[in-house]
Amino acid sequence: MNKSTVLIILLSSFLFSCSPKKNGLLRIDDKSLITELATPYELSYDTTKILLTDFFVNPTKDIDSISLAQPYNFQLSKNKKIIKIWRNTNNPPMLSVMKIWHKKTAYAILLKKNMKQKIRLSYKPTKKVQKIQVKGEFNGWNPDSIKFTEKNGIWESEEILLSPGKYAYLFIEEGKEILDPKAIEKAPNGMGGYNSVLTVGNPLPNKPAIFTNSHKGKEIFLSYSGKIDSVIVFWQNYQLSKRYYEIKENIIHILPPHQVNDYKRSYYRVWAYNSEGISNDILVPLENGHLLQNPVNIRRREKYGNIIYNIMIDRFVDGDTSNTQKLNSPEVLPKVDYFGGDMQGIIKKLKDDYFRKLNINSLWISPIVQNPWDAWGQIYQPKTKFSGYHGYWPISSTQIDKRFGNSQTFKELIADAHAENINIFLDYVANHVHKEHPLYKNHPDWATSLYLPDGTKNTQNWDSHRLTTWFDDFLPTLDFSKPEVVEAMTDSALFWLRNYPIDGFRHDATKHIQHAFWRTLSYKIKKEIYPQGRSIYQIGETYGSPELIGSYVNTGELDGQFDFNVYDAAVSALALPSVDFSNLQYKIEESLKAYGAHNLMGYITGNQDRPRFISLADGSVKFNEDTKLAGWERDIEVQDTIAYFKLSQLTALMASLPGVPVLFYGDEFGMPGANDPDCRRMMRFGNQLNKYEQSTFDRAQKILYLRKHNLPLIFGDTQILKADSTTFILIRRYFDEICVLALNKSPKTKQILVEIPKEFSDYPIKSNFGNLINLQGNKLNMEIQGNYFDILTK
Repeated sequence: MNKSTVLIILLSSFLFSCSPKKNGLLRIDDKSLITELATPYELSYDTTKILLTDFFVNPTKDIDSISLAQPYNFQLSKNKKIIKIWRNTNNPPMLSVMKIWHKKTAYAILLKKNMKQKIRLSYKPTKKVQKIQVKGEFNGWNPDSIKFTEKNGIWESEEILLSPGKYAYLFIEEGKEILDPKAIEKAPNGMGGYNSVLTVGNPLPNKPAIFTNSHKGKEIFLSYSGKIDSVIVFWQNYQLSKRYYEIKENIIHILPPHQVNDYKRSYYRVWAYNSEGISNDILVPLENGHLLQNPVNIRRREKYGNIIYNIMIDRFVDGDTSNTQKLNSPEVLPKVDYFGGDMQGIIKKLKDDYFRKLNINSLWISPIVQNPWDAWGQIYQPKTKFSGYHGYWPISSTQIDKRFGNSQTFKELIADAHAENINIFLDYVANHVHKEHPLYKNHPDWATSLYLPDGTKNTQNWDSHRLTTWFDDFLPTLDFSKPEVVEAMTDSALFWLRNYPIDGFRHDATKHIQHAFWRTLSYKIKKEIYPQGRSIYQIGETYGSPELIGSYVNTGELDGQFDFNVYDAAVSALALPSVDFSNLQYKIEESLKAYGAHNLMGYITGNQDRPRFISLADGSVKFNEDTKLAGWERDIEVQDTIAYFKLSQLTALMASLPGVPVLFYGDEFGMPGANDPDCRRMMRFGNQLNKYEQSTFDRAQKILYLRKHNLPLIFGDTQILKADSTTFILIRRYFDEICVLALNKSPKTKQILVEIPKEFSDYPIKSNFGNLINLQGNKLNMEIQGNYFDILTK
């Protein structure tokens, strides 16, 4: 503990000598009726409908009444499963609390004011046209969703509602995508081009910020900057009254309710607001009522501690050659045939301590369900059909593919992983089945139509028909508007939880499935699986705006989704010399606002549907080319060894952000590749790596060690100190500890000077990657090598 922290504690003790009474009575149920921390709920512009089954398994029985302060009115349904809320004034507070009463216990749900504004877009073409469209982050890149009308040569959109912020977009003039000539700002699109940027409201309001500060016994001290109108403090899902906290001299002092002693793990959550906006949220983990101070005490099933490794089974290790069954068909090129990887291969690497040494504590494995025995699909450049090696063409939703193993092998894999304190997350496919699947054969009416009303095929219309489009002619998309489909497929997912002690799911194609499916699945998990003492982590895959992605992330649906917007911004900034770090800063801050400053989103180094980052970083794959075709037309290998260091920069960034780091297999050493299928090469280990790859592996190992063993990187507050043309500096603060991430994308060594919080003057901070650093007072001077990085810790 440094000198400044001791002084703050002594000062705080004096300031709060007349603080709220200790060990006051907080009335709570013996066992909480809400299984996990209830996420805040952003209200709609007009009337909001909240499904109380998102929070309570049996609301009809468990809810006695609801209280909600003015200026909101509400109506509770007779069965108490739905509440409708609407405001009766034009100026409600930024935050409100809805209390749901069970006997004498009041469960608290945080409600956020809707900040959306009514906007119209306009465009004046240079010639007479018949049609103008727009696509962007505000409409899911769906050009058909916003209507335009023409008057006096100017095309104007219908009224749309947008939250304050920045939105990338493009106009479409009779089928041709063009930048908005009136737009002041543009941003890289991640593919070598640019989008126009629309700014709504004030994207940088003068809102307060809260920081963890210090602790004394079981008392917690937070500091804040800016003006505060009000503070809201939760412990678990209960709002603490002012007898438990006080605000004075820019310090928020929290005293514990006596029940904290009864919880091995519990959390404080704190928000503040003023007339301009809402602060970041604070999450404080407690261990038997005391501040969590040792990361060793984070248990396997605690979601905030996840570090995920993404395995494509067929491309990992062939541990049992007897089940290897290539199609060996003249219609299928070798690159898209089976390679032979299986579950026994993963077991082998578990026994080799590969994942533990890499500091991985969760494995996401690709789908293991039975896929077709023959070839499907067709491309013509080059001409080939495909095997189902990836697992995403299920002909069964409950049978294990014999090429990967069997039920006993899967149980052995889970047991061996758990023995190493490693979670197993199963990739589950709900959106579609293969047309040979019995479900489709017996119930063809359970699928959406392959054809649109105009007679064209509804395939790969990811945005314009996202809930009905088929991935291919042989992959029927299921119609989740039908309750019988929701029931059948949620039971199918539950099969894996009932029969195997897995720890969660990665969900494919999340945005293409109605919310009813996700709510029903999560409800069934809470009702049946959570009472067994199991915690299930669910993460989805959605490409789109933060609003679309976030609409699936809540107490009733998923824990998180992959944040592709931050990933795309990071790839552009680190791989392209012409792109500075400003867009990355904005995307990170946008995500922290959208998903919370302490979220469970996935932050990836790569995935199976993208070119390998290292091949974009060294220029082997161009942003503006057909990245799939590139992998067929030429051999993609690392051409510039600097790309290995750029990959380490990306890994360090993803491991330093709030959320869950996700390492794509092979990214630990720099496996090259263009897009699918070239990014899905067979894994390599040990003496198969060259010296550059081995050094990259060593850096990844150390980066993930630092993530796993430093609480600021898991629970810390987040602040970006610098983001310019070549440097990016981020600080994570957890009470009296800090970690600093430094990225230098310049080819030359750079001297970087930043100021850290004054409380950390002369803090004993050190480099972990060989850079020179010097801290004098609170001025941190770093000499970061060219195309390199550092994570500074105590």
